[in-house]
Amino acid sequence: MRDDFASFQQLGVTIVVVTRHTKERMKQYWEKEKLLFLGIADTEGTITKRYGQQWKLFKLGRMPAQFIIDCAGKISFSHYGSS
Repeated sequence: MRDDFASFQQLGVTIVVVTRHTKERMKQYWEKEKLLFLGIADTEGTITKRYGQQWKLFKLGRMPAQFIIDCAGKISFSHYGSS
């Protein structure tokens, strides 16, 4: 996403990454990786639970998930990773 960020901006797309990490840890990572898109620290898991992100002990934690959400808040596309 970082490499294609300008292309997404030209299309009028807003990229938002939701993570269960703290704001401080997320800020450090964003600065280290020079990420330009928005990030939300969802430490309580409110957002991730709402969108059904899975957690699997034998896969060492949360499974990745990606969504395209339109301006009305409707999910147009979803992908739930398996590892």
